[in-house]
Amino acid sequence: MIDTVRLSLRLGNDARGHGRFGPFTVEPDAEILIGRAARRGLRLVDEWVPRDLVRLRPAGEQWLLVNGPSAAVHVQNKWVTTRLEERWVGKGEARRRSEVQVGVEFKKGAVIALPPGRTIARWTIFDDDIWMSVNIGGSQHDAAGLPLPALRAESSSVDPRSMTFTHIGGRSVRLAPDQRRAMAVLFRHQLDDRPRPRNLEAGAAKELGITEDALKKRIRRARAAVNKHRDAEAQLDDLDEFGAYLIETSRIVTADDLALD
Repeated sequence: MIDTVRLSLRLGNDARGHGRFGPFTVEPDAEILIGRAARRGLRLVDEWVPRDLVRLRPAGEQWLLVNGPSAAVHVQNKWVTTRLEERWVGKGEARRRSEVQVGVEFKKGAVIALPPGRTIARWTIFDDDIWMSVNIGGSQHDAAGLPLPALRAESSSVDPRSMTFTHIGGRSVRLAPDQRRAMAVLFRHQLDDRPRPRNLEAGAAKELGITEDALKKRIRRARAAVNKHRDAEAQLDDLDEFGAYLIETSRIVTADDLALD
């Protein structure tokens, strides 16, 4: 028989975090969705959180973590090897170099089987880190012995265009009109919710009437304009993650930018 889950979630990169949720229990027959979309199993209201961050799904006698379409996730548990890596941690005057334990990275849409015991999942490309703890077979009671609140599965349909700006990167980023149009053309498949074209940059450059080198320069300038508002450990270096941040997470670039000169 599949075990019940104890789940908690934290927003924020420091030890205390600025937002804590849980712990909750998840019943064995419940598929839980976590994200900003209304009526999800665990709704996160911060503007920068994706509509569908992740879902937890029962499958036979095990649980699956199904990563959402917005960002890669780093996972630590007894089935995956972790390593120590030197990174910048903290913000402002508290920033410092420190060794942190890094989990295995799984791409957007990955389906990850979870072992009994504790799994830590972490998303780092958003305006703040998101941490989730999933403890399969963990205690279903709090420190006082009272039953934990249970998350209930819900379904909903959400307009994919009903997104808001992030309150850190989105409102601070300034892109020139030629950059905005280039990013809209380059990531048109994300605007239209279509599969990624095979020759992404070559096709976009042809439509824009410029060379691939010229397009890559616009990508670098646009990425630099976004990354200067982000911590060193959260730079958007991957092209697809950069597109997801522009189109889905922050809505810095929209379909209206396709018409810019």
